[in-house]
Amino acid sequence: MSIGLQSRSEGRLMAALSMARVLAGEALALLALAGTLKGQATPDSIALRQDCKRVEQILKTGAPASQRGWAAGTAPRCGTSGAEAIASAIRGIQVATDSGRVAMLVAASRFVTDADIFNAGIALTRNLAMPDRLRIAGLEVLILQESPSTVVDELKFQTTDPTLGSCGAFGSVTDGPLTINTPLPVGHIDAAIALVRSIVDDPGTVGPLRSAAACTAFFLTALAGATSN
Repeated sequence: MSIGLQSRSEGRLMAALSMARVLAGEALALLALAGTLKGQATPDSIALRQDCKRVEQILKTGAPASQRGWAAGTAPRCGTSGAEAIASAIRGIQVATDSGRVAMLVAASRFVTDADIFNAGIALTRNLAMPDRLRIAGLEVLILQESPSTVVDELKFQTTDPTLGSCGAFGSVTDGPLTINTPLPVGHIDAAIALVRSIVDDPGTVGPLRSAAACTAFFLTALAGATSN
């Protein structure tokens, strides 16, 4: 391997692992917050409507950073508008979007199962113009839409070759999403598997993205088999 190629490969790995640390920390914070918010869910009210407007703004801009966890955990209480805000924010991710904001959106996607969020995850994962760290985030959105109770071990997810056996990157929690907003599209899991396998089969897919895609294919294929029985 040339020095230049090795340097680029190492750069991809460092960026992905940095993203992994942010995602892992955000996920733990959101899981704790979810339990609190679940007990606080209330009918539509002026206060809740005001909160939901604030949630939409934070999901869209990522600011203030100190309220990202609150926004992601509160979005499910906002019903359709919360789901739309999450999906819109995922679709709005740009190359320069910071890892903390991306982690917030991945975490938020756990708590609302929604066709638009799923489709936004598909689009992000498929987008070849995005850096690997963002396509990996798209893979996680797909996993959480298909299985909200799943917890991803970020390090194993991005460094394990599942062709050697089980990926070993997945655990589970007892809580699922706070709100199931709309059914996922017909054939959703087959579409996700086909996309992920195409990424794995692409000779240009290397490093953390290849590991994450292969782990995702392993997980979704097993999930599809379990749900069809």
